Amino acid sequence: MTIFHRSLLVVAAALASLASATNVPEDVYQVTNLGDGTASWQSVTNTSAPAIIVTYEATLSTKARSAKFAKRTDRTDCWGHMLNRGDTDSALQGLRQWAGSGRDLSSGPGPYYLTVKRGDMIAYYCITRGWQTGNLHIDDVNHAIRKMDEKCRPYEASWYGWDGGLEIVGKSRIQDQVCIGPF
Repeated sequence: MTIFHRSLLVVAAALASLASATNVPEDVYQVTNLGDGTASWQSVTNTSAPAIIVTYEATLSTKARSAKFAKRTDRTDCWGHMLNRGDTDSALQGLRQWAGSGRDLSSGPGPYYLTVKRGDMIAYYCITRGWQTGNLHIDDVNHAIRKMDEKCRPYEASWYGWDGGLEIVGKSRIQDQVCIGPF
């Protein structure tokens, strides 16, 4: 085998560990944005499964949109694109089930989030600052959904954050990079 062919095999093996956002199985994940347009998705329900490295398609537009709302006291951000109703409802229900009567989530050195993927839609809970812990309750999820639906169109990609807080709840497409700030 020539060196060229060996090099191709090495590149192919490296790329095999990357997934496009649409190839991620339905599940509940803890996600760390890696800062290079990728994120590490670790299953919460199957912790022995290897992390999935996801590459994003819409990094720049989402960053610009998040920065636009960073200094507003109204912490609801509407992104303009509509979501699939059935998968969005299912993802939001999954987030409600995960939160239950209150669940903690702690971040590492940067923003960190838990996401529920259903179809090509996600519902997520983000801790926006490093080395912080938040607690999400089913009532918090319902409050965030009401606030998003008051300001944005129902089933529009959006997020809601508590004034002065470090937590946001949102809904979007899987290919949208979320929880990247600034917040």
